[in-house]
Amino acid sequence: MLSRAVTPHLVKTYGNRWFMVTAETMDGQAAEQAMAEALLAEGGEVVGSVRTPFGTTDFTTALAQAKTAKPSAVILNLYGWDLVHALKAYTAAGLVKEQIGVGGMIGGEQIGRPLGYANNAGIWGLIWDPKINSESSRRFIQGVIEKYHHTPTSRCYHGYAAMTQILEAIQRAGTTDTQALIRALEGHEFDGLKEGRSYFRAQDHQHVQDVLVGKAYGKELGLGHYQLLATVFGDPVASTQTQNACAL
Repeated sequence: MLSRAVTPHLVKTYGNRWFMVTAETMDGQAAEQAMAEALLAEGGEVVGSVRTPFGTTDFTTALAQAKTAKPSAVILNLYGWDLVHALKAYTAAGLVKEQIGVGGMIGGEQIGRPLGYANNAGIWGLIWDPKINSESSRRFIQGVIEKYHHTPTSRCYHGYAAMTQILEAIQRAGTTDTQALIRALEGHEFDGLKEGRSYFRAQDHQHVQDVLVGKAYGKELGLGHYQLLATVFGDPVASTQTQNACAL
């Protein structure tokens, strides 16, 4: 869902010749596969790729290889501190001057904050953002601020949404039995703090929800580190049950 939502915006902004930098992890490989498939659907091509060990702090060599390939964009299939370090290296390597864009399947406030505005760049898929225009999202933000004295990130959203749904499922099922909870969650629609509907698809348990596309701010312009470019409803970008089968 994230890759299908963000790829058209990456292609429109930067072009469709990509170089991939991917973490040597299962989620890194899954992101690379999803982004490559979405790019192919847009008529693009992967002109090169490199994989980096999880926990890499120096991406100088990887980005030098990317620069040599002369792509229109470098796609970072990384997360956490790996992504923070890679984006700092992207800025240091001067790829902007080479008109090589940057982005990927997933970013967020948890990346933007330690990265800082000076190194913040690219177009990213976002799971949640503090600028979502829904009343429940605003209440969530206010609740976190009142208790923890900071604006939540999408990691906070993950925890809140997951714990809320499991506790409500226990209430509906009247038990903590695993199979009973699965049945209570299958097909269940709930307030996912977003504009569109959020629900667990019964046949494969896919959480169908809004996907956001954001452009990283290079300076402080408002709440959060990303300008929201689009809110993409979940149903049009969700894979079918057959497509969802793991092919790694």
